[in-house]
Amino acid sequence: MHPVYLKVFLPPKPKTISAADFQRLCKISEVLVQSKNGPTLLRHSEGDLSKIWPAKSNLLSSSFFYPYASRFIQNAQKLLKLGIPTPKISAYLFEPITGRRILRYAPLPGLSVRDALHADEASFTWRDIARFLHSIHEKGVYFRSIHLGNIIDLGHSNFGLIDFTDVTFYRSPIPLKRRAHNIHFIYKYQEDRHKMEQTPSPWIKESYLEQAPWNDEKIERFELLFERYQASKGYGPQY
Repeated sequence: MHPVYLKVFLPPKPKTISAADFQRLCKISEVLVQSKNGPTLLRHSEGDLSKIWPAKSNLLSSSFFYPYASRFIQNAQKLLKLGIPTPKISAYLFEPITGRRILRYAPLPGLSVRDALHADEASFTWRDIARFLHSIHEKGVYFRSIHLGNIIDLGHSNFGLIDFTDVTFYRSPIPLKRRAHNIHFIYKYQEDRHKMEQTPSPWIKESYLEQAPWNDEKIERFELLFERYQASKGYGPQY
């Protein structure tokens, strides 16, 4: 099955700012994340965040033709259309000297599932998370690198998504192979696996299978795919 986008959304053109404007923006904001290319995440005094993507020097990179900021905007629009909460974007900026693109947005009101677990403030169960994952899969959403750090706990067993630049949208529920990969990827980080092991089962995979009205044959196929991903020790499709 090949992915088919639900609809073509054209992101707005960014507002151009000068290098001096960008430096002033950084100076009056708190730098939350810094890379060798400069700040990549700012927090403003009002509580909004600005995510910054530096320009790619590789002209063969897909981000040169389809910037990550544009993907973020388009994916946010599509996810919202499907009823999946995402941050509200308020500004899209472009600094042409360095090629930086900046998105300002209001963060979702809650902690990531990972942070909530580590702060012992989790109001959800693994079944709740599995139910959310199953629901987005049924809606045709394949978020390739989904993990406990980019799922936001909104309370009352509701969740939203952040950092969703690598989402593919299908017209129908996503294939079994993609589902198995997504559930496998949830187990990628050791800190998450450790936290999971400290809590009562069933954990995410078992809880996910509880949500899926599949026959024994389909469950066995899912289990086989999941085990192959786990054995590969890689976190993308290997075949």
